[in-house]
Amino acid sequence: YGIICPRIGENVYQAPHPNHAERVAIKQLTKCVVDAYLEAGGEENPYKEVARARELGDNRHVLKCTDFLEDDEYLYIITPMACEWGTLADFIAWGDSNNLMDPELSRQIFIKVLRILDYLLGFGINHHDLSPDNFLFLSPKNLVVFDLALSVRMPVDPSTANRALIRPQGNFGTHAWMCPEVCCSIRFADRKLTRTLSFSPQVFLNRLYDGHGMDLWATAVLLYNLLTNRGLYRTPELTDCLFHFFVFGEALASP
Repeated sequence: YGIICPRIGENVYQAPHPNHAERVAIKQLTKCVVDAYLEAGGEENPYKEVARARELGDNRHVLKCTDFLEDDEYLYIITPMACEWGTLADFIAWGDSNNLMDPELSRQIFIKVLRILDYLLGFGINHHDLSPDNFLFLSPKNLVVFDLALSVRMPVDPSTANRALIRPQGNFGTHAWMCPEVCCSIRFADRKLTRTLSFSPQVFLNRLYDGHGMDLWATAVLLYNLLTNRGLYRTPELTDCLFHFFVFGEALASP
């Protein structure tokens, strides 16, 4: 962590007044490790994270990148400091059924999440890894999303100017909030056929997917987290009993 000292002359910086200091968080990454990871096919790209934060960051929807620096050994990603309020995951009392969040507060948070998602849609960006860990409180009422290192720019259909489906990118991301067509490309078109397969689906396809729909799915799971203090499933596959019961078995839609 640190503070920003305004430059007042050639190689001269002034320490700000404590009441007006801009506090920042500094993520230090070893360049050789990052480069080796990316060369090996790693999906979480810190350079993309910085580019997205600079393009979208406004500290109202997306965490802003204050600065990006590097030397011979390290990369430094500098963002506003927000350790006091933590992430949305810290805000949820996981597993505590006796300490459920007030429904009105859940509604307000969910509306804010949807506004963030609409903001990303306006830039044609699929976050691809929405989970409570990637939403951060800059203040008690200011929730922003961050960590767009896995994000994808959604293609546009030139004939309609509308967003188009995305070719499979891989099942990277957080599986507990991932939609099934991205996680394992299971075809659910023929529900009667698929039901007969029990826990062993036989049709796996490299399906195109809707990037915005993927993020919407994650926010629906997040709403369940807010209302219940529980995860909905571990992975969106029929082999996961919670996913099979709640989603595929439509238990969530039962009266």
